[in-house]
Amino acid sequence: MTRAPIELQFLPYATIHNHPRSRNKAKYELIIKGGTVVDPSQSIHERQDVAFNYGKVAAVEPDISDNLANEIVDATDAIVTPGLVDLHVHVYWGVGHYGIEADPTQVAKGVTTAVDAGSAGAWTFPAFRRYVMERSATRLYALLNISSMGMISPKIGELEDLRWADIEDATSVGRRLSLLTIQSCRRHNTRGL
Repeated sequence: MTRAPIELQFLPYATIHNHPRSRNKAKYELIIKGGTVVDPSQSIHERQDVAFNYGKVAAVEPDISDNLANEIVDATDAIVTPGLVDLHVHVYWGVGHYGIEADPTQVAKGVTTAVDAGSAGAWTFPAFRRYVMERSATRLYALLNISSMGMISPKIGELEDLRWADIEDATSVGRRLSLLTIQSCRRHNTRGL
């Protein structure tokens, strides 16, 4: 059996229509029409319309009338799903050597929540929180690297010199900033061959 590849299309590429109905009288702010709704938590995988009010889902039904909304998004041939979660990213762009920008690589691809897997350590985490986590549209959580410097060098692993493994600094920052976990990664060779 051959399966056709799935092409994901997200809201920025959908067609949005402003409906002439008055904003004050419409039942919904927005309706996403004609998409295939995939929501495993609700056991839904079928063509449905999704209506929103105040940024929250207000209705999921087979055919919601266009007259009930201020805006209509045509999602025909698109998948409509709750935001996805990426459990392993490195989004400390410009500091961490694996770092990528959070929003262009997450929200633009349907990911609304991501977990940075230890890009920052105790010495670099306050800046990571201020300049990445607090400014990102993606909801970001982070694992604090036990290495005080975090993952900043492509040539030297953060724990190749175990003096960087400063448990006191990590737990101090973790307690002060109410972090949930501290992670450690021991890489054998970060330079390649």
